[in-house]
Amino acid sequence: MCRIVLPGMQQRFGRGVILNVSSGIAKIPCPIYSLYAASKVFVERFSQGIQAEYKSKGIIIQTVAPFGVSTSMTGHQKPDMVTFTPEEFARSSLKYLKAGDQTYGSVTHTILGGIVQSIPTWVLQSEVFQHHFREYVKERVGCRE
Repeated sequence: MCRIVLPGMQQRFGRGVILNVSSGIAKIPCPIYSLYAASKVFVERFSQGIQAEYKSKGIIIQTVAPFGVSTSMTGHQKPDMVTFTPEEFARSSLKYLKAGDQTYGSVTHTILGGIVQSIPTWVLQSEVFQHHFREYVKERVGCRE
C-alpha cells in the first residue's frame, strides 16, 4: 500500500499521512501472541524506516500501538478505561496524529505503555509471569493454545 500511495503524496508536498497499526503487545515478550507481537514489531520498524525517508517531504508516517480494543481477537471484551470500542479508539488516536512517529493512541494506553516498559525484561520472561499471563489471557479472552 505504501508503494502505491507514497508517489501521490510526494507530488502533494506536505499532504500525506500513513497510519500503521502496531500493538502495545509488541513492547513485551508475550506468550500465545509471539508471532502477532513480532509482526507488530515489524510494523513499527518499517514505519520508522519509511518515516526517515519521507519526513523531509512533508509526509507523516506514524504507528499507533493500542493495548486494549474490543474486537473479535480480544473476545469482544467489555469496554472500560483501558479497553476501547474500535470507534472510541479511532477517535482518540486521531487526536495524537502529529504527536510523533509513534503513539499509543490514548492517555490510558500511554500510561499503560510506560508501566509495561518499566518492568525489567527478566521479570517478563520469567516462567511465573509467562504462566500467569497465559492463564489471564485464557480466562479473559477465551484463547486456547
